[in-house]
Amino acid sequence: WYTNTNASTNRNKLLTTGRPGVTQLLTGGIAGGVGTNIQVLQAGYPLRSFLVFHQIGDTAGVPIYQDLNGDGVINGKDLRPFHNPAPKWILGHTSNFTFMGFDASATLRAYLGNYVYNNVASNLGYYNILTLANAPTNLNRSVLKTGFINPQYQSDVYVEDASFLRMDNLTLGYTFGEVPLFGGRIREIKGTRVFFTIQNVFTKTKYTGIDPTAGLEGIDNNIYPRSRTFVAGLSLGF
Repeated sequence: WYTNTNASTNRNKLLTTGRPGVTQLLTGGIAGGVGTNIQVLQAGYPLRSFLVFHQIGDTAGVPIYQDLNGDGVINGKDLRPFHNPAPKWILGHTSNFTFMGFDASATLRAYLGNYVYNNVASNLGYYNILTLANAPTNLNRSVLKTGFINPQYQSDVYVEDASFLRMDNLTLGYTFGEVPLFGGRIREIKGTRVFFTIQNVFTKTKYTGIDPTAGLEGIDNNIYPRSRTFVAGLSLGF
């Protein structure tokens, strides 16, 4: 049995925007709204931090946001940097096992502390979308939890913990001994092996979207999902 485990940690912080007098640069355009950006490059915070309102409650589908500067008005001055897409820890593990003619191998990896903005939920997760010209349409299931009447693209409820454990690969095989052909009149086949491989075996996560790795830069906007593949094979040695 052979096994290998590795771990790495990552922290980042923007020191300066490189522009005199400019402390933040907006980035991370999303679907929905007009020119809405959901991320920020801001001095003193991790790269691509999500720039959102802190939701502290709601009333009949209308969210209540925290008035950060205490001026009695909820506006862009109350947006705050909140989490970021970079995982705090990246873990990897491989195992290879052999017993007599049997063999098995597996590869796992985990991201911890990474966050994703669920743009699919924010763009389709409000009841008034049913009144738009493109209705009927499908609501995102997040509306059952939020109860939003109108879109709330900048609510922090859409910034989700996307930590995950994934088995990327699993292979099972069996190697036969020497197999004589036609009663030994023809040379033997040596090291005949049959195997079965699955890629993208499973993913364990609390993220409510399709794939916690869907948005490499932290925004999940209808990214094409990863496929699961099955491969069976036979190898011969003479």
